[in-house]
Amino acid sequence: MKPFLSMLFLFTVACTSVRGQLETSWWYFGNGCGLHFSGGAPTAASGSAMFAGEGSCSVSDKTTGALLFYSDGITVYDASHTPMPNGTGLMAGLSSTQSCIVIPDPGSTTRYYLFTTGHVVNGGANGLRYNIIDMTLNGGMGDVVAGSKNILLFAPCSEQLSAVKHANCTDWWIMAKGYANNKYFAYQVTPSGILAPVITTIGGSSVVESWGQSKFSPDGTKYAISLNGSTGLFDFDNSTGVISNLVPLVTGSAATYGLSFSGDNSKLYVFQDTWATELYQYDLSSGVPDTIIASATHIGTCSIYGSLQLAWDQKIYIANYNTHVLSVINNPNVAGTGCNLSIGAVTIPGTCWLGLPNFPDSYFDLSS
Repeated sequence: MKPFLSMLFLFTVACTSVRGQLETSWWYFGNGCGLHFSGGAPTAASGSAMFAGEGSCSVSDKTTGALLFYSDGITVYDASHTPMPNGTGLMAGLSSTQSCIVIPDPGSTTRYYLFTTGHVVNGGANGLRYNIIDMTLNGGMGDVVAGSKNILLFAPCSEQLSAVKHANCTDWWIMAKGYANNKYFAYQVTPSGILAPVITTIGGSSVVESWGQSKFSPDGTKYAISLNGSTGLFDFDNSTGVISNLVPLVTGSAATYGLSFSGDNSKLYVFQDTWATELYQYDLSSGVPDTIIASATHIGTCSIYGSLQLAWDQKIYIANYNTHVLSVINNPNVAGTGCNLSIGAVTIPGTCWLGLPNFPDSYFDLSS
């Protein structure tokens, strides 16, 4: 093989291999809710010790799919559903939409970063923080590393928190938003640590506040955010961390909350309208802002707004507040109502609230 082709092959393999699915095998959320994805339909997972009114996160072993830990951003629970010895007192907000997210430390095979956000009830004062968890501690059950707990990155912040792979296929981007301003903070997480943020100031009054989900497209080229009455779509440069080219999908709505891209990056689903109960699909394939806005298609109505989360089966799951079920978009890559929204299709243990686990979006990429 020629040297150039050999290098190209190695680069392609490296970039494709960063995607994962087993890391998202176990979901814990709500009041004692759990799901296990192991091929085919998800199965109910009992035993959760957590009550999370909104945001949560979990992570599984990338090779075996075994549960490692989960959290509401305040307490970290190990695989035996026991709080880690140093895993209490984290500083996420109790009602933060995306209170936490976990990424692997790119410089370690045993360490993870757990990022947390405050909530807007107190003006986002707790800020964006990180904790380092080492799975070699506590007899192999993992623990928060002493001196690496609640480390502040910036404050105040809004409730949105997303992660996606860097274009170099090694590092990660963590994106959070300033509170009551139009500043977006992209932190590059490298094998050597977390770099100073890339700060983009963009958007007008329609994208200033406060709660709701944010997501990257799985291929890392787009970023979307809902802000309690508005939803914006942006281009994202996963080499530089800069967002640009705001497309205001929703403005002046009474409420917006949950959103998710499809696995093939061509669609965006958004809860909007009076109580953010109306689910709309936007077709992004044209790349033309006016065409994207005009593509809004009403997919269905849910009883009350909730989070949306893409899963490794390429379906999008929807939190149904104060119930024992989730709704599902069965074919999210399909345009219009052919995406097949099924209300209350999945029965879960415990009681669902507003949130589902928050995962790095790269894990679900179908583009390569």
